[in-house]
Amino acid sequence: MITRSNRKWIACCCAALVLVVITFTPLVIPYGIYKPMLWGIPYTLWTGVFCTIAFVILTLIATRVHPARENEAVKQ
Repeated sequence: MITRSNRKWIACCCAALVLVVITFTPLVIPYGIYKPMLWGIPYTLWTGVFCTIAFVILTLIATRVHPARENEAVKQ
């Protein structure tokens, strides 16, 4: 049975997979393009930083909704 927590966990896993695919596409790593610049930082660098921040936030959310967390709370 898929519970609400399991749905959130599956959504986090799917979001992580999508983010991995996006990270290694020409959307983030275009060939020979470094503009536009944001505060003097090239495009590839600031999109990489954005992807990293998104992964950290996604990891934080995933640790809160992991299905095993519910099982541990029930056992105690």
